[in-house]
Amino acid sequence: MKLPLRILGLVAIGLVLVLYFNFTDRESPTAKATTITSDVLFSPAFLGSPRVPDGTYRINNHPDGNARPPTYCLRLDKLFGNFSTITFDCEHPDADVEMVVDGSTVTISGTVFGGRDRGSDYDPNESGLWTLNFTFINTETAPGDDDLIVPPGSPNNGSGTIVPQFSTTSGTVIAGTVYNLIDYDGSWPYTFRLGDKNNDAGHRGFDGISGWGWLKYCEGASCTDFKRPDTSDWLFTAEKICADDEAPSWDGNVDVDANTGQGTLTVLAPNGLKDIELVDPSSNIVLVDVRDENGVSLVGPDGFVGIGFTDGTENDGYDEFEFAGSNEFAPTEVQVVIGAPEMGSSSFFIEFTDCCDKTLRVDPQMSLHAVASATSIEDAEGSALPNAFRLEQNYPNPFNPTTTIPFELAESAQVRLVVLDLLGREVQTLVQGSLPAGRHQASWNGRNAGGSPVPSGIYFYRLETGATAQTRRMMMIK
Repeated sequence: MKLPLRILGLVAIGLVLVLYFNFTDRESPTAKATTITSDVLFSPAFLGSPRVPDGTYRINNHPDGNARPPTYCLRLDKLFGNFSTITFDCEHPDADVEMVVDGSTVTISGTVFGGRDRGSDYDPNESGLWTLNFTFINTETAPGDDDLIVPPGSPNNGSGTIVPQFSTTSGTVIAGTVYNLIDYDGSWPYTFRLGDKNNDAGHRGFDGISGWGWLKYCEGASCTDFKRPDTSDWLFTAEKICADDEAPSWDGNVDVDANTGQGTLTVLAPNGLKDIELVDPSSNIVLVDVRDENGVSLVGPDGFVGIGFTDGTENDGYDEFEFAGSNEFAPTEVQVVIGAPEMGSSSFFIEFTDCCDKTLRVDPQMSLHAVASATSIEDAEGSALPNAFRLEQNYPNPFNPTTTIPFELAESAQVRLVVLDLLGREVQTLVQGSLPAGRHQASWNGRNAGGSPVPSGIYFYRLETGATAQTRRMMMIK
């Protein structure tokens, strides 16, 4: 029996979705017991085009424009002299037009070259430099997308001026003449739209930030007779401007989790962070995760992608994280989680590179430890909790190569259990973190913090909880 094509199509789509979600729902390198679920990978942060971030952008011509060269960023037909094609070139050598996105306000201003567009060039007698100043207010997120749009409003939500800096001998352009501009909606639900990605209607295949919208104009600073020719519109692309004096920075702090031994560094990158790399990935250290300022992971197909994976005993991670999105959307503040893949201490050097290729090398002059936690010993039902802090003798003793160290806590406490050599130097950290009241035990495998076997001999183990400490002796034989 033949199935209808519609049913076959639905079945195929269902299979693709199942395979897709199974492929993406994998274990996160954040920690052995933590997973990145589909809620994280497919959150709005990783789907579609994120909202254009606040900042300063350089305005360029749109490469399409639906017009013959030269391409333009603004078109105001019949602005003067009743010419049918008047466009403005934001990429002219003397042009300097910037856009500032600040919350719900978008301002476009600067010096632009423009005038009578003859299709292949500008008429030198009817073109020159202009001063442009225009502001949109009350921008909001587009329905079903995250582009910024300017809704139609009364009074208008967009207004400004364009003023020529030159005069022509024919008198069609007089320097200093003020042309008022306002936004215009026509039949559209918005008058201006600003977004990124080429899958949004209106971007015309440009995979980056672009803006477009419609305008009316009239001559005179106080004019009210605004005209709407068929072609008076914005159509431009934008790129974020680098802050030359702002390289990535780090406050010098590493927050260490006593339970996992992982460390977290907060790095600021005003120009956006595009790469995080270990300088020496062979030193028992991995990059575990990259998070935003709220602790949400930024690892994903449109976020940071890991390079050089290590499947560690204690921590999984990467040698490098590279930002997969466009530079305009690279995060300006990140929390980088690092950890030791194997038991033992780790020194680390990390290099951060921003979207303007400015770098920061982090050398915190400290070590991290992959720390084994203690195992709680379950007592018979009804047995009382310990009434005192006590460190018991290890067993077996002597031992080779592994021994167990029991201890008791009368109350919950921050605990540190270390192994010392005869000179009192720390050999290995066995437990570091908060433990509840009760009976616990930890094991030592006869290796130092670097993972190397220690020689035979007498060693001490010391249990510390705040102001209280106890030490006992043990012997390793081979």
